[in-house]
This record gives sequence, C-alpha cells and structure tokens, in this order.
Amino acid sequence: MLQCRALIFAAVASSLVCAASAQAQNAVPVPIDALPPPPPPPNARIEYQNLYYTDPTVAAPGAWLFGFNAEAWGIYFPQLNATARVSGTAVSGTATEAGWEAGGSAFIGYDNFLLQVTGLAGTGTANVSYADGLKSNTSAGITEVEVIGRYVFPSMQFGGVTPYFLAGYDFTETNTKTTDSTGFTFVLSGTSQLNSINTYNTVFAGLGALYEFTPAAGLRFDLEAGPAFGHTRYTNADVVTGADNKGVGVAGMSHLTLYWKLTEEWTAQVGAKAAGIANQNNGVQAWSATGGFVSLGYQHRF
Repeated sequence: MLQCRALIFAAVASSLVCAASAQAQNAVPVPIDALPPPPPPPNARIEYQNLYYTDPTVAAPGAWLFGFNAEAWGIYFPQLNATARVSGTAVSGTATEAGWEAGGSAFIGYDNFLLQVTGLAGTGTANVSYADGLKSNTSAGITEVEVIGRYVFPSMQFGGVTPYFLAGYDFTETNTKTTDSTGFTFVLSGTSQLNSINTYNTVFAGLGALYEFTPAAGLRFDLEAGPAFGHTRYTNADVVTGADNKGVGVAGMSHLTLYWKLTEEWTAQVGAKAAGIANQNNGVQAWSATGGFVSLGYQHRF
C-alpha cells in the first residue's frame, strides 16, 4: 500500500514539473522597456523635480517652456539723505523719492536654460530740501529694457537650494527735469531749470539660487554686477563745456522674488529689486532705484 502511494505521488510530481516546464516554454517574453524603472537611490537629489511644478521659469528636464508676465513696480522713500555741490561746496539735505514702472516680460526655456526679455516704463520724482535753504524738485521719465540668459545647476543642489548663473544686458534711459524753487541758477543752463537725457548700457553677470518652500511656493534670489557705459546730455545747456558727458561706471543689481502657483499655468509673484549705477566723476549722472513689485504670469510646458 505504501509503495502504491509513493508511486502515485511520484507521478503527480512528475506531471506538475512537466506542466511548469511547458508553461515556461510557452510564456511570452516581457521587453525590458516595459518593466517599471528601478527606485532612485536613497541619496538621490529629487528636489529638482519639484521645481517643475512650482517655479514658473524652470523647464522640465529635456522639455520646453514659454511664458509671459505682467509686472508693476514702485518705490516710496519719505526721508533720504541728499548732498549737492553749490559753488564747489558740499551741502547736505533730505529728499523724498517716489516712482513707478509698469510693463512685462516674455521668456522661453529648454531643460536648464532660460532666455527672458523684459520691458518697463514709468516716472519718478524727488523733492530735496538742503540745509542752506536751497530746494529743488526733479521729475524723470524712465525706460528700461533687459535681456537675461540663465542656466540652472540641479546637480549642484545643496540643502534644497539650487544655484544658477545668469548674464545679460540692460538698457536704461531717464529723461530728467530739475527745477530750483529758491532763485538758484544752474551754471549749465543759466536758468533755474536743468534738463538732461541719461542713458546707461550695462553688461552684467551674477549668481542666484532657487528654493522651494512647499509644492506650491518658493523663491529666487540673485546678485549681478558689471560695467555700465553712461551718457549724460543736458538738453537746455547754453554752454558747450560739460553739456555732453560719456564715461564708464559700475552697476549692481539684485532681485528677490516669492512666487505662488495659482493653477498649473498661472503664477503670482511679489518681491523686491534694486539697481544702482555709480560713475567716477566723469560727468555722467548716477542712477539708483530700490522698490517692490507684483507680477502675474502665465507659463506653458511642452
């Protein structure tokens, strides 16, 4: 009886082995491409993938991005120190400055690279009271065009911060009119009013960083510097000497931007930016502005 059962079990086992062998021979092979990808290593830097969903200026790896922003920028400083030279003597005083610019930008990006063009226009005013009783007010029309190229380095990410390099060109023009209200006469014009057109062509480069707070919000921060080729021309001057000046100065710029993802393709942004151009006693007027801005942008990835 035991011998009979052993023979039965052996027969069953043999048939199962044969069936399994036949099934393996008839199985359809699965292509390697159809298999799921292996999980990333534990120390993989996966934060960069999140930038695809939040930062409106970062394209997905190997993909394209384009978009545009509408921007408004403004400043108001009720109390600033001011100095002027009257007959070769430095006179101190206080100034109130206010101004605004409005415009927008368009950008296109691929992978880690971005190209952006921005145009802004607006006005500014400054009212100055000096210690010796001299008072003046200045109004200016402002035009600015900026072209920026940026490259992000996701492989260099540290602590959730992704660095980037940027370089570009900035054109700024101010059309100013300064009027004295205390009877002072400008030497160049022979009147109490002095008008000028100031243009600055700046080439700059700098570094910045991207950081993500949540899957829907983050920030960008950058600093740039470079040479500024300035030209100041006094349009109502009645003398030749000093009426037309050109020179090279040093420019510095900075941007801090906070962004919020409203939908998959719309993003709101707020922030601060500062720009300044210093010239080395070459007759070209200095230029500086610091203020805040708001922006609403659309971006599309493909």
